[in-house]
Amino acid sequence: MPIEWTRAATDHLIRQRRRGNERYHDMDGRSRVSFWKTTARRLYQDLRFHCSARQCEQRFRNLIWNFNDFVEWRNGGSRGCWTRIGQRYYRSFKSRFWEQPEMRHSRRR
Repeated sequence: MPIEWTRAATDHLIRQRRRGNERYHDMDGRSRVSFWKTTARRLYQDLRFHCSARQCEQRFRNLIWNFNDFVEWRNGGSRGCWTRIGQRYYRSFKSRFWEQPEMRHSRRR
């Protein structure tokens, strides 16, 4: 069932994913479910926001998709488009904090 993500819940999700990036990438694919379960639990504990681990993961993937679409549009690409979410979270995502640390460093060179 779809849920309505509040700005506070989305911001909290982004902070949790940013803080846990190294831990996230140290996990193998199946154990990453525990990362999203912990994130969902923290959203409830801190904000009383109900969501599942799957909903957290999907929301985060959608944020990345919106960011990439917005960047493509911003750079004049024909495949990108302006999105409110992409614009709202552009500053938070422009460091590409969700990527593996080695990938982020190699992109800057």
